[in-house]
This record gives sequence, C-alpha cells and structure tokens, in this order.
Amino acid sequence: MLYTPSRRRLIGSLAAMGLVGPSLLAGACKPKPGDSGAPADSGDTSDTSDTSDTGTAASTPAADGFSMPAETDLHAGCIMQFPPPEHYCDGGATDCRLIQRARAEWAATALAIAEHEPVAMYVAPDDMARAKKLVGGAVTLLEAELNDGWSRDSGPILLRNPAGQVRAACFQFNGWGESYSYDKDALIKWRMAEDLGVRTYDHPMVLEGGAVMVDGEGTLVTTQECLLHDTRNPHLSQAQQEQILKDWLGVTRVIWLDNGWVPDPITNGHVDGIAAFVAPGVVLLNSIAQAQDPTNYAILESARERFETAGIQVIRLPATSWTAYHINFYVANGAVIVPIEGRASVDDTPLGIIRDAFPGYRVVGVEGNALGESGGGIHCITQQVPEGVAWPF
Repeated sequence: MLYTPSRRRLIGSLAAMGLVGPSLLAGACKPKPGDSGAPADSGDTSDTSDTSDTGTAASTPAADGFSMPAETDLHAGCIMQFPPPEHYCDGGATDCRLIQRARAEWAATALAIAEHEPVAMYVAPDDMARAKKLVGGAVTLLEAELNDGWSRDSGPILLRNPAGQVRAACFQFNGWGESYSYDKDALIKWRMAEDLGVRTYDHPMVLEGGAVMVDGEGTLVTTQECLLHDTRNPHLSQAQQEQILKDWLGVTRVIWLDNGWVPDPITNGHVDGIAAFVAPGVVLLNSIAQAQDPTNYAILESARERFETAGIQVIRLPATSWTAYHINFYVANGAVIVPIEGRASVDDTPLGIIRDAFPGYRVVGVEGNALGESGGGIHCITQQVPEGVAWPF
C-alpha cells in the first residue's frame, strides 16, 4: 500500500494535535545497467586505484581503507535537495500551504548552514525560480530531476580514508519501503557523487542514511525495526546486513537497537529520530515520561540499556515538541543547526542540553514545524561532505 499525500498530512496533523508521539515520520531499488544515472557494472576486478576522479570502485570500502567519518569531523560542505510538490500537494505548489512552509524551512536551514560551510542544493527545473528567491546567492543551486527533498536518505554516504581521499557508498533507495514514488531520487546519489568528483562503491542493499549513525571510530548504531523491515531487505538476515555495514561503511561494531519512535509508518524506525552521537562513546538519546507515552518510554529505556551495556555514555534529551524534533540536528563546521518549534517552553531545555553537549559550537535554532509535519527534521534533509573533497561548486 502506498501512503498518499493526504495520509502524510493526516499523520502530521495528528502529531501536531498531540494524538501521536513525536515520531520521525520520514526518513532508500537499484537502477538497471543502462538506466539514466546508473553506474556502469564494476565487474570483478580488484584494481581500486584512483586512476580518475569519478567512476565505480570494484572492491569494498573497508578493504580499501575507507570508512564513514563522524559527522562532527570537518566538512567540505553540505548537499541538499529542494522539495518538489509531488509528495506534499494534491494540486500544484501554489495550492499547497504545506509545501510553501516546508520550502521556507528547507531554505532557512540551507542559509543557516551556509554561514559555516558551503551548501549545494539540487532543485527540480520547475522549482528553480522559487529556490533562487528563497536562498539568493548564498547557496549553490543545481538543476536535477527529483521526487522529494530528503538527501540524507536518497543521497550518497560519503567515506574517507586515512590519506584524506573521499569516496561514496551508494546503497539503494526504494522510497522508504515503497511508501512514495522514488524513480528520480533513486538515481540522484550517482549525480551527486559525479558532481563531487568522487568514485562510488555500489551495493544492492536498501539503506537510507537516516537509518544509521557512526562515531567515526568503528561503532555504528541502527535499529532492527528499520533494517529488518520486510519492505527493505527481506532476503537478508541480520548477520548478513551487519557484515555489509562493516564492509561498506568501514565499521567494526554494530549496535542494534530494537525500535525507533512509534508510530512511524514511513521510515520504520530511523535511528536519527531518537539518537545522535556527540563524540565517540557519547550519545544524545531522546527521553519521555512513562505516563506521557508508555510505549516510546519503553523503547527509549531499552535503547538506553543497550547503549550503556555497550559502554556508551547517554545524555538524555527530552522530547518536548510534537512537531519539531530537536534530536534531528545537523552538525556543521563550528555550529549545530537544530529544528525548533518556536516556543521557549518546549525549545529552551533541549537547546540548553545540546549547547552543553557541544561546547565551543554555536547552536542555531531553525523553525522545523513544517519539516516535522512533512516527516522529519534538519538531519533528514542534509548530507555532510567530509573534508578531502575539493568543493566543486
């Protein structure tokens, strides 16, 4: 069953009214050889030397010394996608208040990040004029065919080796388990990698970027709810997926949490909806009172126990807003960009905790209510490009 735009708005409205928990409602099929935007078949050669800036690597990232760096490492920049009206409006963009509000928040996020690192935003041809009006010359705009705006999930996962070379892990995107159309977004990661001048490692496993988080020192965290969901990779066991994560993201340990927030009918439990690494061995984890939400209280307590058993310090971040998910922030160079509701009574405590967790960083609040109603937060609409890429835009 496909989730229609009206269903998406209904879920967001229920969240806004407090009738469902502060769930992250948004958030990854491989194009066939010869499809537009698909990489060439890499074959079985073991030659992985960087003889050109772009192309498809034939080995695995871990075997070649590449791994996913911590999001707190220095960035060359940030890549985003400007949301078309396709998944937000029954009519056109001019008839849809949600897309207008969401685009304003996408743009505000881009402008806030651009104060600290370069931002490139991919924009559908029909939306270019609107995007230019919202961001001016502070953000580089690149024309591309898109279905949606969640570059964390549809974009590549960037990797780096000890020598500072950068490559891209390109998993498959299937519209969050066939929840939405994704024919264009399934291809955008290869366009981004080509534009960045980095070679790719391609894998047929379905994986969205919001489903995993790493500390940059060998530990990855994900949820069984998402990766083992029958709309992602039903043919792969947990052990098989764990080995793929180790081989393709260069980690040595995978911590499996049981669930993300519920209800979550789209991302099916993305980990970036409940937790974020602050530093190796330290995570921010959402909390909520048992009396307020016994189901999510139990999920978060289970996650806390799993982290602490693994030797990871947990800092609790209260889930105080039904529409702006403070935990879903983006760490830029020297700043943390946090979605806020716009009311001190719900924003001040989470912002203070984040500020204490990131000493020396500027903490910037950007309204994220339309993002929350649309299905996510600032982390969901951004993808960091690690230092080592010569920013090409």
